[in-house]
Amino acid sequence: MATSAPGIVLTATTISFANEWYGDGTPNFRILMAGGLFSLFIAGVADLNEGAAKGLASIMLITVLLTPINGHSPVGTLASLPVSKPKKGH
Repeated sequence: MATSAPGIVLTATTISFANEWYGDGTPNFRILMAGGLFSLFIAGVADLNEGAAKGLASIMLITVLLTPINGHSPVGTLASLPVSKPKKGH
């Protein structure tokens, strides 16, 4: 499903929703509603031109991953997570 245009949109929506929830501590269900409606729109565009729909969905995914809105972008959030380093000698 993630290779179809609506699947890409739903993936971007899920990433955006999770990042917003992680950053604010409260879920923002408007993101899910907007993403669901946009995936229906993209499904209609895909019926007309699959390449254009995948292109728009890919642009959405890249934008969601890299654009900081209300704090960090999802890529910035992942980069700021603490990483445990393995202990030497184990």
